Amino acid sequence: MRAFIEPLKIRRVKVRALTPNFYLNGHQAQVGEEGIMDFSDASYLIAASKAELVSEEPARTIAARDLQDPLPLRRLV
Repeated sequence: MRAFIEPLKIRRVKVRALTPNFYLNGHQAQVGEEGIMDFSDASYLIAASKAELVSEEPARTIAARDLQDPLPLRRLV
């Protein structure tokens, strides 16, 4: 299982908005606003010149518990 989990790394990067035409931090971005988003989403915005990369600091790796099925819902009696 560990061999499967290792390549699954969700990279989160900090970007700065250059245009106000996309969502960042849960609302429409203002020019110059900074926020954190997935690297895959940020790469499209950077390629389209809508955002610029500020930092690659924040990152996390998916844990085995994140891949498990959620607990079943309990019925209230």
